Amino acid sequence: MDPNANLAEQRHLIRSINAMNDRSTDDGQLQAQDRTQYEADCNRLAELAQALDGWITRGGCLPIAWIAK
Repeated sequence: MDPNANLAEQRHLIRSINAMNDRSTDDGQLQAQDRTQYEADCNRLAELAQALDGWITRGGCLPIAWIAK
């Protein structure tokens, strides 16, 4: 697994999810065209987070962005 690619995709999905939330109605309802994509993005984000956690737990390296300089 490439932890850098994983983190990059997670960050992309977070921006996408936040954008859909910003477009939601005043009562928090997603726009109709966003509902399916929102669910898909949330599911993919969970998969990526779980994979990265497993990678790091098994001794894999951290994403470069997480390494202190």
